[in-house]
Amino acid sequence: MSTTTKVLTPEIIIKNDYDGVFESRVKAAIELNQKNNTPMVNKIKVNAGPYRSYCMGFKRVSYDTVEVDFYSASRVFGFEHTIEDIAKAIELPLREY
Repeated sequence: MSTTTKVLTPEIIIKNDYDGVFESRVKAAIELNQKNNTPMVNKIKVNAGPYRSYCMGFKRVSYDTVEVDFYSASRVFGFEHTIEDIAKAIELPLREY
């Protein structure tokens, strides 16, 4: 008998997005983590805008909250990050003891 745990869906808080493009990429990353049974943070803050020196960046705000920031022009010119990159950014980190 195998045991699996249900990975909960994080709350997504949109600060700035363009036609839901970046929210949909984050949702795809959430689905990937759920499929792989990978624990995730409880909250994901999504922001996007111009004048970024990166396609995607992220910052761990707290143990269970991550802020993901996207360069808005990448939705037109193509993404340098993958869904797997986003999935890795929103994983729940191991607690240090």
